[in-house]
Amino acid sequence: MDVYPLTEEIPVRIELWGDEIDSIRSFDVESQRSVENMEQIVIYPATEKVEKEEQAVSFSEYFPKEKVCSSLMNRSDCRRRWRR
Repeated sequence: MDVYPLTEEIPVRIELWGDEIDSIRSFDVESQRSVENMEQIVIYPATEKVEKEEQAVSFSEYFPKEKVCSSLMNRSDCRRRWRR
């Protein structure tokens, strides 16, 4: 999973092995090569403080649920959603 934290100069790649984090490292966008191995990273939310919880909206809520795919889904299931 590639994450582009607002507080970092370059993105971070988080590799998973099942439901565990296998590695965290920063990487160069153009070459895709690792820059630095990391033990941890703090990822701050990319939202402003909302007074009422009902007003908060997830990024995925902007898209129809039947079209949203995640990196944890099977690729063929994801493709089927977009072909509809």
